Amino acid sequence: MTRPRWQEVKTNNNITLWRCWDQAIAVLTAINLSWIIFDISYIPLRAFWINRNFHPLPSTSIVIPLKWLPDITSYYDSFKGIKADTKSQTYLRNFKQLDQIIALEQIDTAKGEENRSSNLKLIQEIINNDVSIEIKDMIKVRKIRSLLRDKAGKDSANEAASYLLSKNYLKELDWNIERQFWNKEIAPLIETNYLKIQNQNNQYLNSPWKLDLAFQALFLFDIIVRLIRLKFYSPKTNWQKALLMTSIDIPLLLPFWKPLRIFPTIKRLSSAKLIHLEPLREIISEAIVAFFAIEVFEAITERILFSFKKLIYSPKLPNNIRNLCSYNSIERKKKNQIIELARLWLPLFSNQIGPKIRPQFVELFRHALQKSLQSSTLPSSLKKLDLVEKAESALSYQLATGMTDAMIDLSRNAGDKILQKDILFDELGVDFLDSFLEELASILENEKVSQRSQELLISFLNEFKDSSIKQLKANNKLNDLTNNQN
Repeated sequence: MTRPRWQEVKTNNNITLWRCWDQAIAVLTAINLSWIIFDISYIPLRAFWINRNFHPLPSTSIVIPLKWLPDITSYYDSFKGIKADTKSQTYLRNFKQLDQIIALEQIDTAKGEENRSSNLKLIQEIINNDVSIEIKDMIKVRKIRSLLRDKAGKDSANEAASYLLSKNYLKELDWNIERQFWNKEIAPLIETNYLKIQNQNNQYLNSPWKLDLAFQALFLFDIIVRLIRLKFYSPKTNWQKALLMTSIDIPLLLPFWKPLRIFPTIKRLSSAKLIHLEPLREIISEAIVAFFAIEVFEAITERILFSFKKLIYSPKLPNNIRNLCSYNSIERKKKNQIIELARLWLPLFSNQIGPKIRPQFVELFRHALQKSLQSSTLPSSLKKLDLVEKAESALSYQLATGMTDAMIDLSRNAGDKILQKDILFDELGVDFLDSFLEELASILENEKVSQRSQELLISFLNEFKDSSIKQLKANNKLNDLTNNQN
């Protein structure tokens, strides 16, 4: 049965209405989170809001003025329940007057003496105020003391202040340079001092919680609406499951741990399709998978290397090698596998690998033959002759070339024959392998040979592990790894 058109319009209107509601709440949630971050950081960054100067490198004198920002301290201080320290503001006003007096060279006048004495008294009161200030302000006071002592070269901050504001010192120095010290180092620390406002009941005033309470009431109403909508559109969902589905919104109602509201804020903005988190989610997922893939690869590699090291260092290694012999093997299948492996690789070596490395074989045999000729019984006087040396070199090259070509041709013909089924070859091959394994086991029973072989093998395995991990990290083989696993 076809649904009537008016019902479809009504349904679409309801969906549009709820979408607009969700988007509005998501925007309000983002506004609330932004305000919380600003409110938490206001006191630590109050010096920035007062001066509106940005110091990209605090250790340098580089300053970026941001005077286009509004001066919000006069409004937000009262909302935050604080006010500028009266004593600090009085000092700053008096210092401006002192600056003008010194610039006009009126320090010897009665007004100049009065202003200088007043500034000295105020700065000493500020640096000696240890009882009624908070820990944060105490840190600034200690910094002011340290700056004064370093500037005057005195052990006491009071003596340093008296020296720096003395009449003789102010008359002798270059005030343009001294002004920079007081205005850029001392004044910014003093002007950020504040006091908490108290009411008639000696209780500290603080208004941000009132604004946050309005947001919390709105969020509570929205959570209730969400529960009702969830129950209405999914009648089979019980209340316990519905509450669990909205549990991420709990930080919106908490009066503490307010930065945790970032999680429900991101969820609401994403659900309202105001932000797209899919690319970010994919990047984070790939980073996590890459990290764990490398960790798992390292763990597996370490486990395999540990097994190899345990086998190599085992005193039973010669016996384990002898157990690979055909007469010690119970399964006939293992013998057939070894023969098939030889039948596969011997032709490949003789027909493909051997011809490609012919120059290296020639140089190797040539060097060996030349060494053999040099150790012959010829007189030393003849060996030093150029003709003899050239003859040895030419002879060794001809012999090496002939031996290499003969060996490659012989191995190529033998490789072609090996591809054919031959019972005698199977038996001879097994006998050869058994003899080789027996001799190898006998040699490894020698302690010196065994120890040196173990060191070389372990070194090779460690280098193989390190190079594999570095290559995995450098080439970012995560996609290949995950595709192979899938």
